[in-house]
Amino acid sequence: MGDCHPAQLPPGPPLPENILKQTTSFLDQSTPIKDFFGQTFLKQNIPFIDIPDKGIQDVYYYRWSSLQRHLRYTVAGTGYVITEFVQPNGYATTLNTIDAAAGHQIDEARWLRSNFYNDDYIQAYTRGPGNSTQYTHWILDALKRRSDANGDKTYASGQLEDMVRLWSQWDDSFDKKTGLYYGTPSSDGQDYSLPGYVTAPYSGRGVNPVQLNGPNTYRPSHNSYMVANARAIATVAGFTNSTANITSSFTSVAKSLEEAMYKTLWDPVQKFFVDVIRSNTPALTPIKGREAVGFYPFRFGIGLEANRTTAAKSLFDPNGFQAPYGPTTLESRNQFFDAKKSGSWNGQSWPFSTAHILKSLAAIYRSGSSSIDADQYVQYMRTYAATQQKNGKPYVAQSHYPYENAWSTDISNHSEHHDHSTNNDDVITGLLGIVPHSDEVLEIAPIVPKMFQINDTLKVTFARPRNISSVTLALYSDVARGGHVDVPASIEIYGSSGLIYKSNGTSLLANDKNTFAFSTTVETLFVAVNMFNKAGSFVGVCELEVWNMLVLQPYFFAADALMTSAQVVFDKASNITANGAVAGNLSPASQIAFSGDLPMPIELKLNQVPLKTVSLEPTGGKYLGYVMPILLPIGKNFITLVGGSAELRYALITLEGDDPNRGQ
Repeated sequence: MGDCHPAQLPPGPPLPENILKQTTSFLDQSTPIKDFFGQTFLKQNIPFIDIPDKGIQDVYYYRWSSLQRHLRYTVAGTGYVITEFVQPNGYATTLNTIDAAAGHQIDEARWLRSNFYNDDYIQAYTRGPGNSTQYTHWILDALKRRSDANGDKTYASGQLEDMVRLWSQWDDSFDKKTGLYYGTPSSDGQDYSLPGYVTAPYSGRGVNPVQLNGPNTYRPSHNSYMVANARAIATVAGFTNSTANITSSFTSVAKSLEEAMYKTLWDPVQKFFVDVIRSNTPALTPIKGREAVGFYPFRFGIGLEANRTTAAKSLFDPNGFQAPYGPTTLESRNQFFDAKKSGSWNGQSWPFSTAHILKSLAAIYRSGSSSIDADQYVQYMRTYAATQQKNGKPYVAQSHYPYENAWSTDISNHSEHHDHSTNNDDVITGLLGIVPHSDEVLEIAPIVPKMFQINDTLKVTFARPRNISSVTLALYSDVARGGHVDVPASIEIYGSSGLIYKSNGTSLLANDKNTFAFSTTVETLFVAVNMFNKAGSFVGVCELEVWNMLVLQPYFFAADALMTSAQVVFDKASNITANGAVAGNLSPASQIAFSGDLPMPIELKLNQVPLKTVSLEPTGGKYLGYVMPILLPIGKNFITLVGGSAELRYALITLEGDDPNRGQ
């Protein structure tokens, strides 16, 4: 037998990077996720948001919970993959992977604190046995954007040769005459789509394999993926000086492919990117009918000129793609549109496609080249959130009926929590506008609709109820320099009991502190400041201060202490505070520090000088008192409790002394 080290913990699953790093959190991280599975994972990994649309926000947290169901550890050395189906699937390839939605999955998972989920999964395709030609994909583009999000260019550049190899695997489907890639619609994951019906109109007799797979077709989707993948290779090659030839080569490839798309796949009559069936060569006649795949190029920066982005207007046309649970995958005016047929994408609402369209809308909006406004973008975010429901709760399956509140493909032990689309990446990069770039520029360009501009809310929740006497806001303005950020027209301050203060048109100071004092102190668990924007401007808050009256009292709440390697927890066994807030999650490295002008008979470290070690007996889950007499100098003192364990919690530090009015 080898050496045994009982004090060493057995190996466990990898933890998120920097999980023990002390950070500042302004948002409630318990209430938004209380109804979802995997709360430990969520608290450790996800970015928390607070937006004034409950439907979008609830789906946001659900989709993180749903994603963690699909994180699968495979074998040692390979690590994690992200599955499309929660249960094993018959047409999945090695490691239970399906590459069709891998780009969506990588886009979504890049916002997790844990990099290894995405890093492992990407390498299952770039270096491992994952099948990267089962379906068309934009994995290389997603790999590059993963490095944009976390700044790790070394990871991406280390796989440059693998990226080039994956690109070349599609050479057999490249047509040199047209300069385009081709494949069946089913290779895009879209069975029973328009090209199949155009080639073999439905006869009413059984399943037609031509309709199922579709003919070989030059598709806007596949070709825009390849443009994006080529640009990704060029960008990653540009991370190092030694691969300039690769940058030049793939920049040229991307440009040529994009020009071929304009020449062949852009139909000036329909004003849309459309399919061209390959059997029509050399005529290369555009197919009659507009499909959702015609929007995909925009998300990759293709066709963002004003004469092409007018195509987006069809998304808001009831005879086009608009539906209560849309967008549809085919315009409803098309003769082959079928809103009822399960298993067909022709007319269904498909989250895979909706995710592409949301990114396309965001790209069109930010290009400034069309009439699409912020309200229209958020309209589709809301429609997407309303679609992702079942029995009144957030839920996602494979496809949804466009005019009925029901999923058209939702097979038991198959489609539940289907992971073949993005949602949260669209909230973060689209709605919130956090857009990282390869050139180390972080773009912040939120898409803010009119209803959001009317009332911005800043909310801070306290560890325990506090008696507050004033709120101070440091307000930013750049309108004098031609900007669009200004002080609000008015503000409202709310607490647990409702409205505390209203500015009533009081003039607010720009680039200065504004203090709002209350006539009496107010007990509240939170402060929410509603700021009503001036027309055409945004609100900028640099600092929020909440103040309470100084009351000299012989006790200090542990929840108010300065904590290191510890945090506030809520324990019903304690009645010291109204919500049971105590200091917990202690470890031998924990420090709970108090300071004040009054002496405190509590021990361990006085003004940073160690005194003595105290052994505390078990209390059986109850909160008991312990007296530690020490001699303190006059004036301000700092008392620090060092050490502890997960079973130890502090609720209240009480002062006692030789003053007869206060007792012993």
